[in-house]
Amino acid sequence: MRTSPRAARSRPTTILLVAFNGLCAAPALAQCDEGWVAGTPSSDVAASIRWLKMWDPDGAGSAQPLLIAAGDFAGTNSAGSATANGIAAWDGSTWSALGLGIDGPGYCLTTLSSNNRLLVAGVNFNNAGGSPARRVAQWDGAAWHPLDDNGTATLTLLNVTAVSPTSVVVTGAFTSIAGFPALRVAMWDSSAGWSALGDGMSSTTSCAAVLPNGDIVVGGAATSSGSTTINRIARWDGSTWNEMGGGTSGLVRCLLVLPNGDLVAGGAFTIAGGNPANYVARWDGSAWSPIGTGMNLDVYALAVLPNGDLVAAGDFTTAGGNPASRIARWDGSNWSAFGSGLPAVVRALEVLPDGDIVVGGDFTSAGGLPANHFARYHFCASCPGDFNHDGFVNGDDYDAFASLFDIADLGADFNHDGFVNGDDYDAFAEHFDAGC
Repeated sequence: MRTSPRAARSRPTTILLVAFNGLCAAPALAQCDEGWVAGTPSSDVAASIRWLKMWDPDGAGSAQPLLIAAGDFAGTNSAGSATANGIAAWDGSTWSALGLGIDGPGYCLTTLSSNNRLLVAGVNFNNAGGSPARRVAQWDGAAWHPLDDNGTATLTLLNVTAVSPTSVVVTGAFTSIAGFPALRVAMWDSSAGWSALGDGMSSTTSCAAVLPNGDIVVGGAATSSGSTTINRIARWDGSTWNEMGGGTSGLVRCLLVLPNGDLVAGGAFTIAGGNPANYVARWDGSAWSPIGTGMNLDVYALAVLPNGDLVAAGDFTTAGGNPASRIARWDGSNWSAFGSGLPAVVRALEVLPDGDIVVGGDFTSAGGLPANHFARYHFCASCPGDFNHDGFVNGDDYDAFASLFDIADLGADFNHDGFVNGDDYDAFAEHFDAGC
């Protein structure tokens, strides 16, 4: 374990004290309990969450990052005590609405780095914040805006993915966008507006990702682009759609680019590149390979933990041939379960700044504990000073801890006594300074 502490580190001047579940114990270092965290009325969501994304509302400013959820929820008390329509923000303890939200389910979230605006896409909404914004809209931190004054898709839009600081790709079941033909995939740029991408796709596209070289990959149900056979996944090189090693035998639901540039696809397939690959597969730039023996049912979402482990979630009940209910972790050699998992489909994953993972979906419990459509799994670091679980003890761990401590987030309850206070800071600092 390498240690690289900040040259100047001081204890926060404001000490925050928060009681949790009525506990009041003498501060002392305690054994970490890894596992699912029980939900509360303040964390409950009324209907399925389809996407989760961290977003910092003021970029490099002083405001803390928020976790944004998009989904099927709407109305009074739909996200904790908030009246949140299709989209909501979680600050670690409370849900809040983003204005009036959208008038239909939210399916996907992304951000434009050029202006730090948050974008939401959905199947059939026509308004955001009470004003016209069809299928995709942007939130500037205070108000909603349409993505483009010329309008967007008139049919289902399933995904929006940022491909540059000023542009996004959208996918779905649409056949036109802003009044011109665009078969199920299109690009929007803040300067150039909308454009089609070649011949588009023969059927619905569900997801997109950007490779390190800038090429765009889309997945879904399409088997062709114009005269090119693609088998449910294709790569756009800036001028042409290209097939990818024979594609997959079934629907591609989600895509994730790994830190080394490889691509992981999850979905409803059992073959990738002509070889067995059960519901999840890896593309290395030239060929597909299975990830262990995969799952027994669909994969809906993918994420990478700070240590590089892959997390897959969906509707499966086994991973690598062993029980793993709707969520599993690949360490490079084996799949493993997250405790007893969840009893219904997991549709969304996101990794928090402290390394914990949050999930959203159709479930009402997690690990046997109450958790309505939103749950958190807490990891225990083998080295407690490695707060973000990335394999190093350095300034990033201090920043991750301090950001939670400053807002009294229970993720900063380092000594597990039920409070967030100066004793947690001292306990963390002891391990941080020791390098573990």
